[in-house]
Amino acid sequence: MIGRNRKPRVDEEPIGPSPTWMITYGDMMSLLLCMFILILSFSSVETDKFKKAAGSLRGALGIKFTAAETSTSRALLQQMQDAQTREALEQMEETLREQDAQKYVRWETTPEGIRIVMNDPLLFDLGKADLKPAVFPILQAIVKVIEARNPPEIEVLGHTDDLPIHTDKFPSNWELSAARALKVVQYFARQGNIEPRRLSAIGYGEYRPAYQNTERDRPKNRRVEILLKTAGARG
Repeated sequence: MIGRNRKPRVDEEPIGPSPTWMITYGDMMSLLLCMFILILSFSSVETDKFKKAAGSLRGALGIKFTAAETSTSRALLQQMQDAQTREALEQMEETLREQDAQKYVRWETTPEGIRIVMNDPLLFDLGKADLKPAVFPILQAIVKVIEARNPPEIEVLGHTDDLPIHTDKFPSNWELSAARALKVVQYFARQGNIEPRRLSAIGYGEYRPAYQNTERDRPKNRRVEILLKTAGARG
């Protein structure tokens, strides 16, 4: 018969509840693991949604990020955004190849942001400001670039050549260039669901040519430029 007052052996460890900090630590590790699994499970991550999810997680855990940690988080988000933008630009180039329109569209990165230049006769007929239906797939591909890049502002700049125009609808090239820029802006807002507050249309007429107005290069001056502005960039 075992005595009631038997003392534990020296090599036996007393079993008791886990320290409180281990429970909190375990919960935090579980949440972090879930977050990274979710991130990796998506082929592309929407930056705004990622920021909201990260903010919710931070609030749930009561974590205050240091300046260095915040900088690292922003750098990671920027890398993700850049990767999405590159993918969208590649898809846009594929659309251009499908539409046989590579020679009419080019893009470049500038200190202001990403600039996409679309030349005549891709968008409009001579002297008109109605978008050609054939260009809609290309504009939709540009919408995907806008969604990936998520710029704070999108400027659409209309340009013409130096041939004078004087009609009831367009008394000068200024009106024509502004109307063309506005048509692209309206497409982005209505068909692309881009927030109107981020969009602006500017008409420069014939006064900012990209080339000399020779017979060969005049069509290159009839163009629309789409500037996806970098945050903080000055126009």
